[in-house]
Amino acid sequence: GCAVLVGVDILSWVAAPGVSMTPLGLAAIHSHKNTLGAVMLLAGFVCGTYAWSRTDWRARAFWWGVTVLALVLLVASLSKTSMGLFAALACATPVIVSLMAQRRIVRWGLIAIAALMVAGVAFGWLAYCLVVGADPWAPFAGITFTQRTEVWAFVWDEFVKRPIQGWGFGSFWDINPTVQPSLQTDAWFAQPDAYTNEAHNGFLDLAVTTGMIGLTGAVIVLLRWIVGGLILIRDAVSGDRGRLGAAILLGVFPLMVFGHNFMESSYFTANSIFGTVLLLLGVEIERRFIRA
Repeated sequence: GCAVLVGVDILSWVAAPGVSMTPLGLAAIHSHKNTLGAVMLLAGFVCGTYAWSRTDWRARAFWWGVTVLALVLLVASLSKTSMGLFAALACATPVIVSLMAQRRIVRWGLIAIAALMVAGVAFGWLAYCLVVGADPWAPFAGITFTQRTEVWAFVWDEFVKRPIQGWGFGSFWDINPTVQPSLQTDAWFAQPDAYTNEAHNGFLDLAVTTGMIGLTGAVIVLLRWIVGGLILIRDAVSGDRGRLGAAILLGVFPLMVFGHNFMESSYFTANSIFGTVLLLLGVEIERRFIRA
């Protein structure tokens, strides 16, 4: 399926470059360049994992070729979130596999050391700011994540109005214009030329639509899938290459969704490729636990 998507997008780019390329980046057959970026993030990781797990050199060459084409499309989309996430996952995946291959005491020891290092750096920075009288948040003052912070602030204010039950699943964006909250403002993201139909943060979208009840349940489900996927990697480390490749996909994809939803809304979101695929892979993670 991912290979077909890559092929169709490549053909679209070659056959109709003027339509496929937008001022913001390549969109190909998709509605937005960020959608292409998300699709190629998924396709690149799926095909790359599959290529690595193949034993026949011809199959491996073909699937690595598909992976390279997916990366070309990803870069052409200019989707910074998807590109950054793919780079982070490419670096983190070998570390995750190596960590899960260790004995439990070693694994927890390495995690504790990493946590202490992060805490030490944070403490050192706060201590330095205290001594020199600097604002510890100053380096982040000018960061807007492409004006996302303004959307986040608006959605947070709406969440505070109904923090427990929310506005109702699917009842915040793309609803009757006379009651859609964002359209009752004069914010830039409510204008016809910059219309926005998501918070660009999946956790904020869940909070504002389903309240703390829905957000808590969704986070618990995602954490369960993350932990379950990592356990599948641990159990498959000593097995055959194909089994480990499948376990890596199941183990890392929930982490991908977790990271992606800090900048985009794709977790339990309608018409989201990540939302659909995560449900399928989440069911597969649960099925493997039941079978075990």
